Amino acid sequence: MATIAVQKVKEVETASAPLLDEMRRMLSDVERKAFELFQHRGASIGHALDDWLQAERETLAAPPAELTETPGGFALRMAIPGFSAKQVQVTATPQELIVKAEHPAQEAPAEAEVCWSELPKNGKACRRVPLPAAIDIGKVTATLDDGMLLIKAAKSADLKSREVAVGTSA
Repeated sequence: MATIAVQKVKEVETASAPLLDEMRRMLSDVERKAFELFQHRGASIGHALDDWLQAERETLAAPPAELTETPGGFALRMAIPGFSAKQVQVTATPQELIVKAEHPAQEAPAEAEVCWSELPKNGKACRRVPLPAAIDIGKVTATLDDGMLLIKAAKSADLKSREVAVGTSA
């Protein structure tokens, strides 16, 4: 199991992290694609999330992922086979987790014909995961084990204290 360094960004609005700038450009592409899908379906409402997820898959080569929540935090599992820990970047903000993985594109041998492929052609995978509650970016860890990325994030102490205060004011 390899540990991955997590870039921690407290305030997204003032951040100039290269990965965040790149994600902003990529998200703009996803927004355009999601709108195209919306228009292609005849502009019928009620499928915004489906359009967004499809646009992410087509635009970002978004790897499959699962986000789970416990009272104390979140765990994000993401399948990124074929990437080493050095090829994976994780960025945490108080409201989201961003994963970018990149390795040199690998071509099939000249004598081979690709029958079908689900692998990204550009050797890239990228995923932005908005979180349902704020996290403490100081308590985010990431590990990679056999192609499975695991990111653990503790909920913000401010959030926990507000939950306790709300729970006791009944």
